[in-house]
Amino acid sequence: MEVTITIGARRSDAAAIGPRHEFTKDGERWLRFRAHKGRNRFPVEIEARLTAELIEAIEKPRSGIKPIF
Repeated sequence: MEVTITIGARRSDAAAIGPRHEFTKDGERWLRFRAHKGRNRFPVEIEARLTAELIEAIEKPRSGIKPIF
């Protein structure tokens, strides 16, 4: 949920985002992924900086839920 709120990714894109999409830019953590919708005709690559709230949600998952990263 935090990925869709913070980055504005569609639900289908957020479900596919994982550790392979993370990279470091200027000492900060970022995500880079290709939007699923329109990927064949008009591919769009999205880059978004990980906010403190998103990093916290990724690293400290609720009990019983596996982390996505």
